[in-house]
Amino acid sequence: MEKVSPLTKPSSRSPLLSWKGWLKIYLIAAVVFGAMDFVWLTQVGPGLYRPALNEILADQPRWQPALAFYLVYLFGIVWFGVRPGLLGRSVGEAALNGMLFGAIAYATFDLTSFAVLRVWTVKIAVIDIFWGSVATATTASVCAWIALQFKDGKA
Repeated sequence: MEKVSPLTKPSSRSPLLSWKGWLKIYLIAAVVFGAMDFVWLTQVGPGLYRPALNEILADQPRWQPALAFYLVYLFGIVWFGVRPGLLGRSVGEAALNGMLFGAIAYATFDLTSFAVLRVWTVKIAVIDIFWGSVATATTASVCAWIALQFKDGKA
């Protein structure tokens, strides 16, 4: 009997992917989320975050912890957003799960920051949680759609 992991199934009709397929989806998520977050942080971020948080912001980002965040967060998008979408064969399910994962993850940071930092504002928390939800839902949706196209032989 073939072993079944949470990522793959023995049936060729399964909506789940091989490990190479998951790696490709992870890399696609990195491009999609990375591009959206780059635009957000360079175009919206300075006007939103710097005025309120300037006294606690570093002059330049610390790239190692930023990279660590992206590596972990991308795994979360794929596992909690894309994977349920593939199981349900639904881009909408990926979007909903991605939105919820993004809202919870960003709310954890923003509400904790609001609770303990004097300079954190309700405005920043609400906008940032909304952004995390939208960016994560979009990334999970795009990745699920691409994976389903390849699984269904459309691409």
